[in-house]
Amino acid sequence: MRKILVTAIGGNVANGILKILSEGNDEIYGCDINEFPVGMDKVKVFWRSDLAVSPEYIQNLLSKCQCYGITHIIPVNESEIKVISDNIDLFESNNIKLIMQDKSVLDICLDKLNTMKYLDKFVPDNIPQTFTFDEFSDNGETYIAKLRNSCGSKFIKNIVTRGELENLPYSNDEYIIQEYLADSEEEYTIGLFASKDEVNTI
Repeated sequence: MRKILVTAIGGNVANGILKILSEGNDEIYGCDINEFPVGMDKVKVFWRSDLAVSPEYIQNLLSKCQCYGITHIIPVNESEIKVISDNIDLFESNNIKLIMQDKSVLDICLDKLNTMKYLDKFVPDNIPQTFTFDEFSDNGETYIAKLRNSCGSKFIKNIVTRGELENLPYSNDEYIIQEYLADSEEEYTIGLFASKDEVNTI
């Protein structure tokens, strides 16, 4: 029997995964940084995990997986996806399979600047203008300063002038400056599944 661990079960994406997995015959385990997350009632065993940035995160995660005989991990949170992908050999050497994107895909998609450069090759006239901190010069239009590696609209700042970029809480090279898209009705989130045989979108 497969024993599948889903991380960050307090989020809506993870709960969608748990709902799908509950239709099968696998044993489902879950972890989250919160003590009482939504979704803990859908798993056989729940434990509170470390933050992905913690130096102990990987070793503690591996120890829990070994303790419960976990055979597969589905990491959901972006920070967890990155750090687990950086340690993929460690898990695979312990016979734990990772259900996640290939590292070559993650290197593009977890970095907003790399993502925009990649999209620019295919749809150059249909992506927002994007600049590094050093490339940006103001022109009276509204822009958004955001971290290259973040999610959930964290650490974003609307700006019009370059002077508004002073005293940012992180180093300049961690930011991109992007064209502001004012109409919220024109923004879409698309779920994508791709394998060697098929591509499906939601």
